[in-house]
Amino acid sequence: MVVNIKITHKSPTWLKYKDLVDKVIIEKKYIDGTGVIVDSLPYPNEVRDILEQYFNVYSDRNFRVILVEDYKDYKVFIQIPDGKSNYDFYVWRAIFENEKPIDIKVPTHDDLAIFFIDLKSKHEDL
Repeated sequence: MVVNIKITHKSPTWLKYKDLVDKVIIEKKYIDGTGVIVDSLPYPNEVRDILEQYFNVYSDRNFRVILVEDYKDYKVFIQIPDGKSNYDFYVWRAIFENEKPIDIKVPTHDDLAIFFIDLKSKHEDL
């Protein structure tokens, strides 16, 4: 699953973390943050404070990957870059088959729309 990607000056900045994030996810060395935040979805202006409260995204800028949503074959992670900025982090999604990751990447808006449409087709409440 780990793929060496040639990074150019036009490459998205998250690509420099791709191999490392793949390795962490494949080896299951991420922090399991599922179930940590049990409150309802926060308002957009509260997200940073809540992520700091539970995951120290501001006060600890060391590299780590945190599983935040687990839908069995579709998992969502946040990755704290080492010093990118005070609060920024990357959101990654991983698609699994037979409990093994088959595709790990920072999702595009199209990826998220496809997932949401599929999810909505299965659940009337969305």
